[in-house]
Amino acid sequence: MNPGGTTEDNFLFSTRGVISSIYRLPEIARVGTWKVVCGFGKNKDNLFTTEFEVKEYVPPRFEVKLTPGKSFFHVDDEITAK
Repeated sequence: MNPGGTTEDNFLFSTRGVISSIYRLPEIARVGTWKVVCGFGKNKDNLFTTEFEVKEYVPPRFEVKLTPGKSFFHVDDEITAK
């Protein structure tokens, strides 16, 4: 279920035991709290829910500081960095 309360997909399995399945979120998924609801039988007491958060991607930030060994460089000077 997406953050707006809309069911994105339904899966119906008619087997007993443990079931494994994969659901891929849309490439552009709505930001917010998503919910997975699972159950068995028609009894509402057999519903189980878990939630997870989808956040906007924020690229990592970094800074590079250079401390030159001298004030001026010539075109042919070699520069090294650590």
